[in-house]
Amino acid sequence: METQPKEIRRYVVSDGKIPFDQWFNRLRDRQAQYRIDLRLKKLQLGNLGDCRFIGEGVYELKIDYGILFLLKNSNYLCLVK
Repeated sequence: METQPKEIRRYVVSDGKIPFDQWFNRLRDRQAQYRIDLRLKKLQLGNLGDCRFIGEGVYELKIDYGILFLLKNSNYLCLVK
């Protein structure tokens, strides 16, 4: 099965800030940053990996490290739980 590259879009609030980037840059756990970055790169290549359908076009994309990522209607949203 051929994978389709995916575009990752980060949510931008009205003041121009990107909550995901703010959260990611404040992470003290470098291993977590590495795993998240690797997971995002795999998503860009079209590898969904471990995921679960939540509903209304939203998928939970899992990292075995306790971080939550979601997909909405083929557009990726990176959300932090």
